[in-house]
Amino acid sequence: MLCISSCAKVFGVLAPFTFRGSHASREGRRLLSGHEIAECIPIYTSSVLLLGPQRDGLMEALQSRRCKVVSAEMGQNVAIPQGVFDCAVFGPGQLAACIAALPTLLPLISAHGTILAVMELPSPDKNVPPEFHQALARQNLLLRNVYPSEGEVSEFVLAMVRDSYDPIRHARDLEAAGLPIRALAVLSSIFDMISLTDAQRASLSLERLRIFCGAVLSSSRDGANSPYLSRAKKEFQIAIHTLPRCHSAYRMQAEIWRHYGREDLGARLLRSVCHVESDTETQTMLESLQREAPATVPEDDVPEWTGSCRKPRILVITHDNSDYGMDSLYDGLCTVLGAGNVLEYPWKGTLHGQTPEAALNYPCVFDYPGEPLSPSAIEEQLRDGRFDIILHADVVQCTHRDAVRRFLDAAPDIPLAVYDPWDDVDSYLPGVLRYLGRDNVAAYFKREMLQGFDYGPNTYPLPFGYPDRLVPAKVSDQREGSLFWAGKRLFGTRSLYLDHLASLLGQSLEKTYSQEDYRRAIAQSRMGLSLFGYGYDTVRYWELPAHGTMLLAEKPPIRIPHDFTEGESAVFFEDLPELEHKLVHYLDHPDEADAIARAGRNHFLRYHTGSTRARQFLGRMEQLATW
Repeated sequence: MLCISSCAKVFGVLAPFTFRGSHASREGRRLLSGHEIAECIPIYTSSVLLLGPQRDGLMEALQSRRCKVVSAEMGQNVAIPQGVFDCAVFGPGQLAACIAALPTLLPLISAHGTILAVMELPSPDKNVPPEFHQALARQNLLLRNVYPSEGEVSEFVLAMVRDSYDPIRHARDLEAAGLPIRALAVLSSIFDMISLTDAQRASLSLERLRIFCGAVLSSSRDGANSPYLSRAKKEFQIAIHTLPRCHSAYRMQAEIWRHYGREDLGARLLRSVCHVESDTETQTMLESLQREAPATVPEDDVPEWTGSCRKPRILVITHDNSDYGMDSLYDGLCTVLGAGNVLEYPWKGTLHGQTPEAALNYPCVFDYPGEPLSPSAIEEQLRDGRFDIILHADVVQCTHRDAVRRFLDAAPDIPLAVYDPWDDVDSYLPGVLRYLGRDNVAAYFKREMLQGFDYGPNTYPLPFGYPDRLVPAKVSDQREGSLFWAGKRLFGTRSLYLDHLASLLGQSLEKTYSQEDYRRAIAQSRMGLSLFGYGYDTVRYWELPAHGTMLLAEKPPIRIPHDFTEGESAVFFEDLPELEHKLVHYLDHPDEADAIARAGRNHFLRYHTGSTRARQFLGRMEQLATW
């Protein structure tokens, strides 16, 4: 178990911990608001005791989180139950008053409870003075963190727990009480308390995966609306990144896939890990799983824009960060409609030749003209009827709700579509509708639509494409390299695959490139490897055939209209043994690889450039609405 006051054995990994948050050092000038204090209360908290004057907004924030709240003044003759509160908030007050109150506060919180003290710190550099640490030690308490870490404030929130506090035990108690989401929040809080090594982080992800697995098995089988599937998959990927042969992780993820009716995806994982290292329990589970994918829906009908109507003008609601899916679709729309017919809010520098480093080496930096417009100016254009479509593509950050709702109110009758370019197979539409204040939208376009999941009406697949400007006009038939791979190891089964392939081929697969050298290396290679990342749809899946390189890809289980065809325009594998077999075959038969590469490029040029993807979007909107 984890006792945060000591160096201990955690999840079977021996390593010392560095405790976070011993001080906050930025000079400040204002008091904390009630909402800021509420943000310091652990997210897993269900019952709160407030002792002292309340700041405006604190009670409302706690009620919105559905916390049970008891409020009292220190010294009042009020019966307060002992040992039941997840969190006690004291203050605002002075350091001496907090020290004096600790013996009274401690019996009021539960064994896993937290004490928060709102106060000014006496030293100019905002260090917590030694006498406070000494007072904590006398009460067997430990300073867990100091909030906020930065900001122009004159007071801080000191978070304290018992020095025997064990977040793993806490999480397991919550799990046993039927509260898996709160249990997972407790485990997330560990990152605020201690510094973890990669091995400890992986072991923590295994613990979270175990809780997710239990929650999944007791939940509904509606995978598209699952609150757990993609989050569990992320924990699985983090764990096997560091522990690629951890069979228990593969079995838990396979069990999750079985619950959602995709036993074939679980079988893929188990075949791969067993190919590298055998395990009796894993093999037994593998034999119980169906290996065939469920029957797929008929080929998606993808109407392309006819162009018979005038070009529509589109308002794209995005977010402040670089986003390959949305940004490359923006580029495709500008290519088809002209930059003057596509306006984004908020204005994003990477689309206009600025801050290229923000794209993190993804090929989605463009240089279109345009200047930022205020929300009021955009609202005025909407009222004047100068837009024909609103495309909302901010399904995760959701940071501009007031402005977005003003836009929708200004033009309530024009078609509203949602584009979800995120890595998850879950449906974000219900949450987006709440955010927008709408009951429905004209269409929901989704990058990752898992085959076999029901996403409801008016939901359409729209995977990545690849920007036209980056597609070479000609490609060479003379290829110096045999197999190309470059990319991050994190997510998917990349560590397992790449370690095995490096041993098989006797070469390193760790090379990194600049963007130009990266594309040049692809164009010089006969075959290119595409492995799943956090999502199933990756940029590499499209850029390899764009450069005339044979696509050797993990077969995506998502709906991709006009996908490549096995053995004709691409080569697919479902697991590590199949990859090994096909790689060896095409290394020995380069003429076959070259023929598939040529067909793959032609197929890509017909169906998957950025401009074609934009025309597919416009064709669907033309079918659903007129402008």
